[in-house]
Amino acid sequence: MHMTDGPLRFGVLDIGSNSAHLRVADLHPDRPPRPVRSVKNAVRLAEATDRHGVIGRPAVERLIAAVRESVAAAAALDVAELVPYATSALRDAANRDDVAAEVRAATGVELGFLTGEREARLTFLAARRWYGWSAGPMLLADIGGGSMELAYGAGREPEIALSLQLGAGRLTRHHLPPRPPVRKRTYKALRAHVRSVLGEAAIGIAARPAPVRAVATSKTFTQLARLCGAPKAKAGPYRERHLDRRDLHRWIPELAKLPDAERARLRGVKASRAHQILAGAIVAEGVMDVLGLDRLDICPWALREGIFLHRQGDPADGPFGLRRGGQVGGRTDRHRGEHVMALADAREIEELLGDLAFPADKDRIVEHAHERRPEGEAEHALLSLPLGTYDSVAEVVRSVPLDPDPGRTPTGRDHQRRHHEKPGLGEHQRHAERSPVEDGLDRGDEV
Repeated sequence: MHMTDGPLRFGVLDIGSNSAHLRVADLHPDRPPRPVRSVKNAVRLAEATDRHGVIGRPAVERLIAAVRESVAAAAALDVAELVPYATSALRDAANRDDVAAEVRAATGVELGFLTGEREARLTFLAARRWYGWSAGPMLLADIGGGSMELAYGAGREPEIALSLQLGAGRLTRHHLPPRPPVRKRTYKALRAHVRSVLGEAAIGIAARPAPVRAVATSKTFTQLARLCGAPKAKAGPYRERHLDRRDLHRWIPELAKLPDAERARLRGVKASRAHQILAGAIVAEGVMDVLGLDRLDICPWALREGIFLHRQGDPADGPFGLRRGGQVGGRTDRHRGEHVMALADAREIEELLGDLAFPADKDRIVEHAHERRPEGEAEHALLSLPLGTYDSVAEVVRSVPLDPDPGRTPTGRDHQRRHHEKPGLGEHQRHAERSPVEDGLDRGDEV
């Protein structure tokens, strides 16, 4: 669907550390995304992940139930396109392939995986759009459950985009005791670890001109800002909110003393995040200390809004957008409310891209296919390509879901989709009966 035909009802299903969050918005080419509905279900993947990185069975079942409910809600809202993706908590899990396969088998939804760098770039886009050019050179920080992202740039897209294994949930599992209080030497050791990682990783940012505006997004930063005195959420998104380093520094020893139940009674701290709020505070403090920042502005737009803006086709989009529907691993059929996978004929792909100059990124590949054969099966399959640069037609063919029987009629393909039969894979994949998600993960693909 093209937005020139009217608003596009678009949904993103964000599988995070704590929740599966469906956000639906109407997209207009010349207006900000208009929120329609938000549906959030607790999955608590981070807290259900053991020290070996394995997500426990109860959390997998919660995830499957949450995806089912989200897809049903999207169908009821007549969502034209749905992008389901998972971030660090599932992406980095030791059993991620098995979990993704279970979700697909139970719901028909093929989850995509955003790399940390892609998260940073999309979130930077959202913050840039929120603050505009007046923000000048801008620094972005985002603390998730499994990772934290940093981005810096003076333009529409960041010059530097980083993802570090400094998520609040991850650090809590690996560096802090299962139950508070936390001894001073323990949280000081975590503080030293965080600063060491940041100091090495952020050398490029530190060498750039100081940002005119330093921005933070995510629930962790928002709750820390509220804890330190920022206005409540009900004051609205346009109310300015800040996180000051000195205020945060004073809170860290207090958070270390308090059990989770007491933390959850503090201003702004949610019970679901109380266990990891200390680690989040230490990371936030570390970012400000290492980069010499006294204050961070809290931005109400974040990753999901960045995805909206890419699909919207805004001129402020960078070259890393989710083009033509931004499907992650497939596309949603609005008439049946199913998430379906477009399957490609390798010969058709080779024919379509035979005269394309490589290397080429996903945007250029899809654009070229559209110019040659608009809205064909091959183009829809190419929408499933992970974002990135491809060196040859052969690499593209290896990266899309292939139809094992390209001679089938459209009715035959539709039958396979309705019954969730396993889509065909490339020859190098087929012997192990691996899903496209698994194969993409092993290649280190990004979406």
